[in-house]
Amino acid sequence: MALGCQTLWRAGQSFSPDGRHIGITPVLPRLLRQAGLVDVQLRSSVIEWSMGTEQHYPVLKDFLIGLELVLPFLERLGLATQAALTTLYQQAVAELQQEDCCALWPLLTVWGRAPVPGTPEE
Repeated sequence: MALGCQTLWRAGQSFSPDGRHIGITPVLPRLLRQAGLVDVQLRSSVIEWSMGTEQHYPVLKDFLIGLELVLPFLERLGLATQAALTTLYQQAVAELQQEDCCALWPLLTVWGRAPVPGTPEE
């Protein structure tokens, strides 16, 4: 995760001041308000995809596809060599399939609605 955050930061695609996280989560409500939405709300949830849970293999599959797709981008930005990235990928695959793998995916849903024309909220 840290390598991905650093990559997005170097590419100018992050809200983080230092590249240690993506930084989008805290600014989502503001971005929706700036886009003109009103009654902006937030709801947090979490998906447990630990080994043995119903969600493990579906989320693992998606995670590994995403990881494969981002590897060339990481290499192009010079954050790691192809050999190092291949090693990290293989390590991730192995660790995520261990019996003691515990994994949570925290989510934040942010939504709002368009103001009704001619009302005070507009």
